Amino acid sequence: MKNPNVKITYYYGETEVGVSVGEGGDETPVGTTAVPGFTMWKQSTMSLKVETKVSNTLVDDWVGKRLRSRYRNKILAVNVEARTKVGVSVTGLKVGKVAVTVKCDGITMKELDDGDMPKCVIDMLKW
Repeated sequence: MKNPNVKITYYYGETEVGVSVGEGGDETPVGTTAVPGFTMWKQSTMSLKVETKVSNTLVDDWVGKRLRSRYRNKILAVNVEARTKVGVSVTGLKVGKVAVTVKCDGITMKELDDGDMPKCVIDMLKW
């Protein structure tokens, strides 16, 4: 994430992140985690690393084989959904936080290796 603005500071609350792999009928959840709240200061850049794991979960043989094959070929789709609250401070005036959901679906390692940016949908103030 990048904040090129010279007047705005962003405040993020705790972020709940859910990750799944696969698409359609073979989509399989691989865990959720929480990222503590943080502040993104003016003219700064920040990266978040999120790790999840799942254990003792059964999947059908055909789903497991398909997921393994796609993983080996770097075409396994990874889906990420993050829910948080974001507030801003503009030249010292702090505004309360609003709920934000970010969904990035169908990201593959091949696309990332090729330099493609994930396509994400941001829902904010959705009624």
